[in-house]
Amino acid sequence: MSKDQLPPAEDRLLQSDGFDSDLFWTKYRSVIIGGAIAVVVIALGGGFYWLSERNTRINSEKSFAEATTVEAWQTLIAQYPKSQAAADAYFLVAAAQRDGGKIEDSTATYKKFLEIFPKNTLTGAARLGIAQNLEQQNKLSEALDALRDVQAQDGKSYVASFALLEQARILLRQNKLEEARGALNTLTQTYPTTPAAMFGGSILSDVQALIPPPAVTAVVAPQPAAAASATP
Repeated sequence: MSKDQLPPAEDRLLQSDGFDSDLFWTKYRSVIIGGAIAVVVIALGGGFYWLSERNTRINSEKSFAEATTVEAWQTLIAQYPKSQAAADAYFLVAAAQRDGGKIEDSTATYKKFLEIFPKNTLTGAARLGIAQNLEQQNKLSEALDALRDVQAQDGKSYVASFALLEQARILLRQNKLEEARGALNTLTQTYPTTPAAMFGGSILSDVQALIPPPAVTAVVAPQPAAAASATP
């Protein structure tokens, strides 16, 4: 039989003398059935995971909307520890602790948030909160270091401009006028459209006015050498 006269490949493969479908099914049915079941299980698993995530998000957001006390926020965090609602609740707990004078507890809450949510969009705000707590404890040098850390790690975030404004405010409190002016200049030049920059720009001229002008050193003209005594 010539090549042109050969039946289609599929017909040739399924001929009884070349492919026994009953034998094939008997030999490989467990593999085929197992593979089909695996596909179904994966599909169902993905669906259940999606539903679980959706239910967690809905329930956590509902709990967050209803919570009004530190205890309720902490309960939410315990029930939905990895949810965005829990992330938001950490901030309310930290703020309440600071307002209640529990500064160390507030800082510990911010640090716990950073540990649980290292890549959350609120990490910069948590670092800023730690810096503000340090300032409230009058640990001004540590607060400045923490604010510079915010700039280094969150330079493109909205909190970087607030960190610079906070730096300027602490430096003014320390009467370090030239350093404060430098921070305000960086703020207005780097983040010109932010609310922090607008406020910083409004006080920049006042800060500049407080800096005394550089002392002018009088230049004394050299005196001509004494004329040689006239010879008689």
